[in-house]
Amino acid sequence: MRNVVLPDTTLAIIVRDEKENPAGDIERFLNFALPHVEAAVIVDTGSIDGIWEILQRYAGKYSHLRLFQREWNGFASSRNFSLSKVETKRALVLDADEWLSHEDYKVLAEFMRINPVWGYWFTFRLIYPNGTQLETVLGVMNPRLFGVAGVEYQSGSTGYNEDIAYASSVNNGSRDPPVQIKHFLPPEEALVLKKKNWYDKGEFLKMSPHEAAKRDGWKQENGGIYVLTNRRASQDGPTPYTISPANLIL
Repeated sequence: MRNVVLPDTTLAIIVRDEKENPAGDIERFLNFALPHVEAAVIVDTGSIDGIWEILQRYAGKYSHLRLFQREWNGFASSRNFSLSKVETKRALVLDADEWLSHEDYKVLAEFMRINPVWGYWFTFRLIYPNGTQLETVLGVMNPRLFGVAGVEYQSGSTGYNEDIAYASSVNNGSRDPPVQIKHFLPPEEALVLKKKNWYDKGEFLKMSPHEAAKRDGWKQENGGIYVLTNRRASQDGPTPYTISPANLIL
């Protein structure tokens, strides 16, 4: 299963102090993702938590992984820089606190073979430390897998959200694969503080995530990862959960 590779696809991610996060750590993310793509581009945008040394070690292990560093200047511009380094037909865009299982990559590769379209929109499973799970398609920056030629992220009005123009999916064609991206969130109280301080007060523009998260607690490990690695995520139905849309900031 681990040798299933998404065809002509580069994993393109940006990181900023992701040595540890609610999904566990950057190594867990890399161990799941790197075997399943033809190439990988990781752009570090000013981390101070020691992640760069880990990335260099993985680049020595995986010859298809290329690393870049640049100063942080916003989400959209950082995404666009990562896309500029993609040399394959498609890009798979994930964050380090998101997760696809080895089985997910197998299902996704087969879906792509049967449905060869420009882009793929994913449903997300939001996973909270208390075991609560919520399925959503809101605010998750779709599509996450797409033909990279001519694509450019645009900044939203808030400055902390970035998206690809919806017209790209309409004009070029897209499908919804039967795979959920698992997104691991911090405790609700930490999530509220992240929205209040990191996003709404604009700390993301000038402050290190490592420092802000240490203060407000939004990078602590989410125990939900152990549930999903012990049981196939595709067999788990969502647990009903009510969440304020105002706090739904991924």
